[in-house]
This record gives sequence, structure tokens and C-alpha cells, in this order.
Amino acid sequence: MTTFTEALAHHLAGRWVEASRFYRQIIEREPDHPQALYLLGVLAEKAGSTSLASQLNQQALTSQNLNALAELANELAGPSEFEMAETLHRQIARVAPQSPAVWNNLGNLYRIWSKPDPACEAFQRAIAADANFAPAYCNLRNALKDRGQIEEAIAAFRRAVELNPADAQIRSNLVYACGFSPAYGPKDLLAEATAWADQFETPLLRMRIKHEKDRSAGRKLRIGYVSMDFRNHVVGRNVLPVLQRHDRERFEIHCFSTLALPDAMTPLYQQAADHWHECAWLDDPALAEKIRVEKIDILVDLSLHMAGNRLLTFARKPAPVQITWAGYPGTTGMRSIDYRITDPQLDPAGGDDACYSEKSIRLPHSFWCYRPMDSTPDVNPLPAATAGLVTFGCLNHFAKVTGDKLHLWAQVLHQTPGSRLLLLCPEGSARTNTLEFFRSLNVNADRVNFVNMTLPEHHMRRYHAIDICLDPLPYTGHTTTLDALWMGVPVVTLTGATSMSRGSVTGLTLVGLSELIAKTSEQYVCAAVNLANDVARLVRLRAELRKRLGSSPICDETAFTRDLEEAYANAWNGLSPDR
Repeated sequence: MTTFTEALAHHLAGRWVEASRFYRQIIEREPDHPQALYLLGVLAEKAGSTSLASQLNQQALTSQNLNALAELANELAGPSEFEMAETLHRQIARVAPQSPAVWNNLGNLYRIWSKPDPACEAFQRAIAADANFAPAYCNLRNALKDRGQIEEAIAAFRRAVELNPADAQIRSNLVYACGFSPAYGPKDLLAEATAWADQFETPLLRMRIKHEKDRSAGRKLRIGYVSMDFRNHVVGRNVLPVLQRHDRERFEIHCFSTLALPDAMTPLYQQAADHWHECAWLDDPALAEKIRVEKIDILVDLSLHMAGNRLLTFARKPAPVQITWAGYPGTTGMRSIDYRITDPQLDPAGGDDACYSEKSIRLPHSFWCYRPMDSTPDVNPLPAATAGLVTFGCLNHFAKVTGDKLHLWAQVLHQTPGSRLLLLCPEGSARTNTLEFFRSLNVNADRVNFVNMTLPEHHMRRYHAIDICLDPLPYTGHTTTLDALWMGVPVVTLTGATSMSRGSVTGLTLVGLSELIAKTSEQYVCAAVNLANDVARLVRLRAELRKRLGSSPICDETAFTRDLEEAYANAWNGLSPDR
């Protein structure tokens, strides 16, 4: 008996005759099967049978079938089926225009495929249908963030918090979003994180179970990593080398994966762990209990306040020592997490560690361990050497691009006649507004070019068109900066007050480019202009930077892992965090 899943597989593979036959068989058994009716109508339309297509479409699109059809539309979110999914979502919206969930689903589809303008419109329609529909405010915030409208995004998130004050994830995501805004300094970010912890962590503190540390001589320490990013994700890619190079004589490695949909990279994490635990369907109390049962000594959070975090598992203190690392160099605001991993560039010695709720452990060299992707292309010759002009670029997520930074980039362009700027920026109003902003600063539109988001393996080739990267602020490039250096492209950065604003400082310091680290706006512009005027130096850097980065501590996977393990051991033994 043919299942709908099998019929759909034939459809998506382009075997339309077989799919039509199977859909008909399903409808014979279940005359009101909404998905089979709808997709048979789609195939009838392709075959030119418009009358039959209309009949099947009307039969499928009834109010009682909308949930099933919405699930189908969500399944059809892949690139080859985008138009079909969009059409189905819009047809559902015509049947149920007052349903906020319907518009929310359509907005999510557009967000997945980097179309923030129609996404914002759909989320606003959801809010118009129900002004108290909190998910639409959350998703609107993400779409606004995609367009670089971070202040508007934060306002949307605060509205979502007002509507759903008991939702820990919504407020947690607000904490993370504030790190993108120039209006939030270190103490402001701590205050946001602490307010989250006061509301959601504090009630759980009394439920803690006291731990007795097992200090048996020679016993392996059990390290547990909690993440939904054991996949092809920037956080996961930075963690994988550590998992693979842990000293198995001293440590036993447990991965608690909260990833619902594994990808092609997930088996690499499974193979690297001594023990792999599928935990996507466990709630926070159940996950905490599982960690206790496994007798984890040191539990490591890899998310902080990023989406999908499990901080309320950590709030239950399932392990005697708890550390946060790798998500981003910020603070959780929690009393249950004892330490945070950082480095001397992100948090210089003598700095204000009071802006973190955790004790800071500074690794000797770097917060990250960088491993280039296997598909990384070779470094190409410097474009400026033959083009006769310099191309600046920024391939960071557009959410990091603020008006203050655009002002500085305009100054750089003015002082380097003929130069160009290449930006990763979604189509639509984000590009229009950016060009208008530059025009207001007397920068012609033909000097600014845009590219869309793409797959990681294609992303790296974009550096072939760039001579110098300009770092955003206040959330600078982290792995993005290391990608640029690996492709032979120097990066000019401006340090800020928060650790998130100093991500590029680590990479530039370790490859010997400290002169590209500016402390003032004037120094930033000057560094970029001076570098652009020295093509001979750019040619040398193009040829040298990959080797420099590859031989630096940030790419020494074994040494980095030993440094991290030493930090773990010191934390376990209660020694000074910066020992």
C-alpha cells in the first residue's frame, strides 16, 4: 500500500506520472485526504487540466483541512519547492485571512529564504489579525534584524515579552538581540541577562541537589556538552575539532544533542563523542535528570542566549561545575553557571570582569579553534592588482551593520577614489535604504554592490572579489573574520566596549596585524585608507595570510584543546580561573 510520503517523494523527484497514480490510489482509500488532493491538483495544472486542477484545489482547501495543508507547505520549504510552498501558504491565507498562525507560517517561509520584506509584511498581517499573537512579534523581530533594523527588532521583541512574559525563550532571545545594538554597553547587557535570570533561574535555585565531587585519584573527568548545533553551523564547526582531539586518558566526553533535525555533519559529532545522547524531545527537567544520571562532572553550555538554548537545564544545576563557551563571548547572567571561557583579546587582563555573572577563564591565546571548511577554495590573486581599484567588503550578517558603521565606510570610500564596496545584504528595502543612506553621504550607488546569503561552500568564493574587509560594530566578525584571513583578505576592525565587539581583535593579533585594530573612528578610516593605498602590501598579505593563520595558535587544534582541558581541570579543582 503506497503511503503519502512515498507519493510525495516521487513528486519531488519529478516522477509526476508515478506521483499522480499514487495520489489517486490514496484518494480512493481516503477521498478527503487533503495533501493528496492538493498535490494531484498541482500535477493536473502542470498537465493542462485546469478544470480538474480547480476542482481538486477547492476540495482540498476547506477549513477543516488547513492545518494538514499548512504542515505540507512547511515540508515544502526546500529551494526547488519554494514556489509551491509559497503558493500553498497564500492559498491557505485566502481561505483563513483572519488566522494569525497562517500569516506567521508564510512569514517563516520567506525568512528561511532570506526574503525579509515579504516576511515582515506577513508577520504584520498576523499581528493585524491578532494583536496579542506573540510568535508573530518574535518572528517580526528576526525579519527586522535581517534588514539591519536592530532597534525596531528589539522593540518588537519587547512587545512579544509583554504579551508572553512567562516565555523564557522569548526573553532569552531578547537578551541576545541587545548585543547587536550600539545602545547597549557591557553593564546594560549584564542587566538584561540578569533580569532574565532573576525571573526564570531564581525560582529553580531552591530545587538544586547538592553535589559531592568525586575526587578519586586517576579518575577520568566526565565532560558534557549541551547544544543544538552539532551540525553544519558556525558554533558546531568550532567545537568539532575539540571533540575529536580530547585526551581520552583524562576525559570522557558526552554530547547531549538537542538538535531535532540532524544534517550530513552530525555523524562526525557522534563519532567524536564517547557517549552520544539524543535529547531534542526532552524538556529541561528531564534533560537535567539525564545529565545527573550520567554523573557529569563539568557541563558545558554552547549557546548562551542564542535560539534553542537550554539554559533552564543549567539552572537546575545538574553538574557540580558548569561552564559556558563557544556560542558567543557574552554572559548568561546566571548564578548556576560558574565560568565563561574567553581570551586575553576579548577580555584584556585588568578589564571589568564585573560585567559578567560568571568567573572569566582566559585561555592563553584564543576563544576559538578555527578549522576551515573542506570545500574552501584556493586563495586567488589580489583583484586590485589587475582591476586598478580596491574593493572593500563585509560578508557579516547584515544584522551587524549599523548606521554608525555606514558613516565610516562612506568616509573610507571618499578617501579612496574609484573604490567599491561589496555587502552581504538581503534584497528589497535593506538594499534600497542602504543605497539611500550612502547617497545622503554623497556616495554614488554604482560604488556599492550587494550579494545574497548562500551555502557555506559558495560563500568563501566571494572573498575572491574582495581586497580588504571592513568589520562591523558593535557585533564584529568572529568566524567571519577568520574566514576572510584564510582567504588572504585583511580585516580592519574598530574595538568597542563589549567582548562581542572585539571578536576580530583575537584573529588579527594572532596573525600579526595589530595595526589594523583601531581604537577610534579616525584610526579605523585611516587604517583602511592606508592599506588600500599600498597595493604591494595587499599582494603580500594575499599570499601570506593563509599560512600565517594556519600556523597560529587559533588553528593548532591539539594545543587549543589542551589549553581548554587545563581550564576544565582548574575549574574542577577550584583553582584560579586564569591560572
